[in-house]
Amino acid sequence: MQDMNQQPNPQQLYGYAPPMQPPPAQQPMPPMQPPMQQSMQPPMPQDPERFQQTFQPVIRPPVRRQYFGTDRKGIIFALILLCFSLLCANSYIYATHPGLGASIFTAGLFFTLAVYLFKQRKTVTFYGVFCCIAYLALAVSFSVTGSNVFFVINALFLLSGVIYTEFMQQRRYDGFRSIADLCRTMFVLTFGRIHYAAYALFHKNTPDGTMQKRKVSSVLIGIAIALPFLVVIIPLLILSDAAFEGLLSNISTDVVVELLVSILFGVLVFFLLFGRALCIPREDRKPSEKEYGGSLESVIIIAFLSMICAIYAVYLFTQIAYFFNGFAGILPRGYSVAQYARRGFFEMSIICAINLLIVFLAGLLCKKAEGKMPRAVKLLSLFLCIFSLFLAATVLSKICLYIESFGMTHLRILTFLFTVLLVVLFVSVSIRLFKKNVPYMKIALVTATLLLLFATYADTDRLVAAYNIRAYQSGRLDAIDMETISELDSPTVVPYVYELIHDDDFAVSEKAKRILSWHADELFKVTDTEPTVNILGRRNTDWRAWTYAEQEAADLLEQNINEYYLTRWQR
Repeated sequence: MQDMNQQPNPQQLYGYAPPMQPPPAQQPMPPMQPPMQQSMQPPMPQDPERFQQTFQPVIRPPVRRQYFGTDRKGIIFALILLCFSLLCANSYIYATHPGLGASIFTAGLFFTLAVYLFKQRKTVTFYGVFCCIAYLALAVSFSVTGSNVFFVINALFLLSGVIYTEFMQQRRYDGFRSIADLCRTMFVLTFGRIHYAAYALFHKNTPDGTMQKRKVSSVLIGIAIALPFLVVIIPLLILSDAAFEGLLSNISTDVVVELLVSILFGVLVFFLLFGRALCIPREDRKPSEKEYGGSLESVIIIAFLSMICAIYAVYLFTQIAYFFNGFAGILPRGYSVAQYARRGFFEMSIICAINLLIVFLAGLLCKKAEGKMPRAVKLLSLFLCIFSLFLAATVLSKICLYIESFGMTHLRILTFLFTVLLVVLFVSVSIRLFKKNVPYMKIALVTATLLLLFATYADTDRLVAAYNIRAYQSGRLDAIDMETISELDSPTVVPYVYELIHDDDFAVSEKAKRILSWHADELFKVTDTEPTVNILGRRNTDWRAWTYAEQEAADLLEQNINEYYLTRWQR
């Protein structure tokens, strides 16, 4: 009987015998490891070399500043720029006021920089040409009227940044990105590039492409080391020799201080301008093709704008009669002209500025689908612009009513010009909502520049004096505020005040004579001890402070001094 544990023969079961396979080799058992150690050990990849190449950390070399030297033309440009920088610093600081000297040297700075920059890139735009012409016109205004100096200097600084930004042809942005580029040009590329200017000034390019240190740097180091020794040596030489003491005593201390201060500020201006001029042509900033959009859901923006617009719509509905009566010259019942003109005047201006900020933020923060703003956001923003235009028109009508009733002042002129700027800006923004290629920021800058040029050349002092005096003489004003006229210190008011010295009102006539006498004391050295007043000469003989308006006033005052001049005991 067959054993039950015996395995059957495959040939008997299937009719064939499969090939015999050798038994598997006995693999040695791996050593036992602790469970914690096995769990922390990562599995090894099949290809260790590929694994190391794929996950090898990338070590980037540190970014090094690319310094550069200058050639012979660069040194000539630097010397000319340094001369104009020193002369500009002296004219702005030590002249009686910026005048002919400031105009000449500021224009010289502009032409020096323009020749250097546009030799490297000759492509210009209409906007860039306008900015250049406006810059020169503002520089010339110093020698024409000499007024609005603070605004003109700030406008020159702003326009210089705009011109440099326009020179960088790689950037073609408008809106907030253009403001960011302008700020970068004005501050980063100006104050942050002084070290580049110093390195380029003291190193020269060689034919083999390397840079070599100039000897002038060693000379300046030697001079700097010698200065502390001279501070000790010069006083000892003065004590040791009378002739040397007499030579130095002829040198005025004021002249030395003026020279040192002019050199200090002039060199600072030179390094700022020289560094900017060197770095901007080497800027390689390509415009990004990415469409920038906000991350805020459009529903949130629409809900917010809807609430604001609803309040404005209710306000318009309740104020229609009030507004249209004002436009028609009909005052509301119980209001005087002053009450009507003052009520809501500054509040409306603030609301216009807030609405402009809301429109900008809505366009900036709203999430855009395929680079397009939702139509509802556009329509609600358009309503805010139209409402703001209506408020701006109301402000302008109130200013005109105020001027017709009470005369003109500086604040009313500036408010009028600012409101005109808001009107232009709201119109351009309204068009920009539906026409993407409208450069509203450039339109705003061009408008602001034109308004500033108007205020500078027309001279706000002259506008106030001319309107108030002519309106008083024609009867449009019942009385004239001579205190306001006396606060106008520009010489452009002299011809208009001179018309009042023969006025029928004795108080007005005497006040006009006092104003003219004050201007004469400012311009001339006058002797008033004799019955006949004599002019000994001009007080200001500095040609740097010469202006056309001052010369015109001086000629009129000198020719007619006996008609208006009041001695000090008569005042």
